[in-house]
Amino acid sequence: LRRERISLQQARSRAKCQLDAMHHSHDKLASILRIKEEQIALYEKLLP
Repeated sequence: LRRERISLQQARSRAKCQLDAMHHSHDKLASILRIKEEQIALYEKLLP
């Protein structure tokens, strides 16, 4: 039972790390998308 508990804790912390990494990459992706949208808006403003 003790060993199972330890492996559960390891699995939980690994899952939390993965979740943090996913949030981080999502934030990066969101900022890239925002920059692209601003770029497109600028191009559309410059085009007649």
